[in-house]
Amino acid sequence: MTSGEKSALLAKLRSGETGIKPGTFKCVHFILLPVICLMFFSYASNFYMIQQWIQHSVKLSQGLLDDNHTKHGCNTQNHSSVLKSVEKQTADWVMYNALATSIPAFFGALIVPSSSDSCGRKLLFLIGCSSSVIRSILQTLCVYYSWSLVWVVFATGLDSCTGGIYTFLSATMSYAADITVAGQGRTFGITLVDGCLLLCVTAAGLVSGFIIQYKGFVFLSVMNTACVLLAWFITITALPETYNASSASKAVSFGKNFKRIYKIYASKSFSNRRTTYLLLISAYFFAELTNSHRSAIEILYQLGQPLCWSADRVGVFTAARHLTQGLAGIVFIVPLKRCMTETYIAIWSTFSNAASFVLEGLARTDLEMFLGMYICLHKGHVWHRNALVSIVYLPFSSHSVYNTY
Repeated sequence: MTSGEKSALLAKLRSGETGIKPGTFKCVHFILLPVICLMFFSYASNFYMIQQWIQHSVKLSQGLLDDNHTKHGCNTQNHSSVLKSVEKQTADWVMYNALATSIPAFFGALIVPSSSDSCGRKLLFLIGCSSSVIRSILQTLCVYYSWSLVWVVFATGLDSCTGGIYTFLSATMSYAADITVAGQGRTFGITLVDGCLLLCVTAAGLVSGFIIQYKGFVFLSVMNTACVLLAWFITITALPETYNASSASKAVSFGKNFKRIYKIYASKSFSNRRTTYLLLISAYFFAELTNSHRSAIEILYQLGQPLCWSADRVGVFTAARHLTQGLAGIVFIVPLKRCMTETYIAIWSTFSNAASFVLEGLARTDLEMFLGMYICLHKGHVWHRNALVSIVYLPFSSHSVYNTY
C-alpha cells in the first residue's frame, strides 16, 4: 500500500482485477449521495420523533390525551402537578433511550468500523442500513400499537450494538476518502458529506415537526422506515465497492484496536504533550457531554410549561438552530482563525455555549428561547476537537487521537 501524500487510501488495483480504481471519482459514485441523504434524514427525523413520542406515550398513560390525541391542561395551572409528573417520567425514559444509544454504540463503533479495511466499505453501509431497518420497523410497531416504551428503548439499543450512526458515518467518510485523492479533492468530498448532513438534519427537524402536528406519529414513522429501506435497497443493488481483496488489510481484533487507540498515553515521544492532551480531552469530553443530547433536553422543555409548544413549532426551532449554527461555523471559521488560535476560540466557544444554556434554561417566552439559540452560533465542542488535534498532532498518533474522541 502506498503512503505518499498524494496517494489514495487504498492501493491501486492490479491489472485484470475487478472493481473501481481507488482515488478515481466516477459518475457511479454519485449513488452515495441518495444513500447518505436518506439515512441522515431518517436518523435525525427518528430522533425528533422518538423524543416527542415518549412524552406523548406518557401522557396517554396519564389520561391527558383523549381519543383524538387532543392535549389538555398544558396552558392551565390546574394540571401543573400532573404535568410535572409527566415531565419527570418523560425525562427518565429519554435518559434510558440515550443510554441505549450511547453505551452499545461505544463498543460497536470500536469493533464494527475497523472491519472495513479487510471486508470493504459496502459491508459497513449494509450493517448500518440493516440495523436501522430493524430499529425503524420495531419502533413503527411500537407507535402504531402503542406498545410499552421498553420496546422503543430495546429497538434503539439493538441498532446501537452495530455502532449506530457512528458506523454509518465511518463508512461514509472512508468511502469519500477512497474515491478521492489527498488534497483539495478529498477536502471537497468530505465537505460535501458534511453539507449533506447539515441539510438533512435541518430538513428532518422541520418536516418531522409538521408531520407530527398534522399527520401524526405513525405517518412519520412509516416514512422513516421507507427511507431506510430505500437506502438499504440502493446500497445492495447499485452502490459500487471501493475495496478489493489484494489491497485488504488483516482484520484487527477488539483488544488490539483498543490498545492502539490508547497507546499514546504510554508513548515516550508523547510525554512532553501528555498533560496538555489530557486537559484538552477532558474539556472536549464535557463539551461533548453537554451538546450531544442538547436537542432532547430542549424538546422536553419546549413541550412542557411554560412554553407548551406544538410539534410544528419545535420543528421550526430545531431546524433554525441547526441551520444557523452550521452556516455560522462556515462563515466565521476564516475570520476567527485570523484573529485567534484554536485554543482561544475553544475558550470563547465555551463561554458562548454556557451563556446559551443559561438563557434557554431561564426562558419563559418564545423570544427568549430563540435568543438563547442565537447566542451560540457555533458548536464549541468542534473547536475543542480541532484544538486537540492541532496541539497534540504527531504522525504516529493521529489515528489514535481521532479514535479517542
